Amino acid sequence: MSDITFYCRWCRRRLVVDDAGAGIEIPCPVCGRDIAIPPKPVWLPAINEALRRIVQRALHRKPGDRHPRSLLREAIVAAGYDPAKACVEPGSPEDLLTFERLNLVLDTNQHIAYGYRDFIQGNTAEAVDEFPAWELFRAEDRQVERGSPEAKGVTKIGWGQRFEEACEQTGDERALAVYQETGRMMWRKDSPVGLYLGSAWEDSLGNDYDPRALGTGMWTTEVNREDAIDIGLIDPDDEVEPREILPSPLIPIEDLRVTEYLWNKPKLCEHCGEEKPTRLIHVCDACEASICTDCTAKGSSCPEDPPPPEPRDAMQCCADAIREMMGRELPVEKDVAERVLKLCNRAFEFGFAPHHRDFDARAHRMRGEALESLGQKEEALCEYEVALEKDPRVGVKQRIASLRKERAKP
Repeated sequence: MSDITFYCRWCRRRLVVDDAGAGIEIPCPVCGRDIAIPPKPVWLPAINEALRRIVQRALHRKPGDRHPRSLLREAIVAAGYDPAKACVEPGSPEDLLTFERLNLVLDTNQHIAYGYRDFIQGNTAEAVDEFPAWELFRAEDRQVERGSPEAKGVTKIGWGQRFEEACEQTGDERALAVYQETGRMMWRKDSPVGLYLGSAWEDSLGNDYDPRALGTGMWTTEVNREDAIDIGLIDPDDEVEPREILPSPLIPIEDLRVTEYLWNKPKLCEHCGEEKPTRLIHVCDACEASICTDCTAKGSSCPEDPPPPEPRDAMQCCADAIREMMGRELPVEKDVAERVLKLCNRAFEFGFAPHHRDFDARAHRMRGEALESLGQKEEALCEYEVALEKDPRVGVKQRIASLRKERAKP
């Protein structure tokens, strides 16, 4: 027999039961509410095999290829998964079909492959001689960084604290001294500090290369011999040896680190206006707004007209615009077009990451549709042409042909 791991739909706490209890109802041992134990997840082997193939294909993605997220979503459904069958709340962090989970699992596995490749290239005898050290630095900003006051769970442990612990536990006194004197997280390539950084915490991915933790914006770069000597990390006559490296296994679709990471992501309470971990946010029975458990306990009254939360990045703006356009035919109503324009403009202010080129194209398409609905056809044509350039499969060729034909009329 094996165990089934799932989350209580009421208190969102992780529970583990013997699979003999699959399908029965029991009181949650944490909150006491009745919960259904989900069935055995028989769909997982097929999904993870598809995930492995999709990740490998994504590493060599060509223009015109379908987005890996779409392929993975189809594979999950084809394997027989359904949120209702799995006894999970649709759209929650444990739902395998959620946009955020699909993106996080795919991006993490791809980044691991890239990190392994870079580590291999930097671990030859020649590379180690010329660049004998690594340095961990912040490559991408995060809404909530590890170690910040807003961080929850294991993410309360910041990278500086992790680095000091790694140096102390592995006995790398020089790396620790450099960090304490300069604030730079550097270590020799033959030091075990990097592996400890990637293995010692619940959100660690077990890697001796990037990424070392789930959802991190930290990356490593090589340090040349002259800089390593100048900063005191090595002596001029030191010989640094390459390390043995093993590739990381696939991060599976059901990985509990992914679920915990998503449960702890901040989400706005539409009653008090504060951001709380997603685990503490529920739908208000009275107004269907997102409400935190603190407001629920206080008996918070429903806002008469709660303002929509401000989007935090380009992807959220794009998702909001997609919801506005969903199910509508062109031309859309003026108020809808104006809202879509505002959301798309805000998305472009944030800027899309290079690997979200398809969403960048989708935003240009929606901006074109909004402009066309408002009668600004020349501007709409320009947006459609930009969208097509960014993604040939964005679906605007007929609109471009129609507008060009209309423009050509005397």
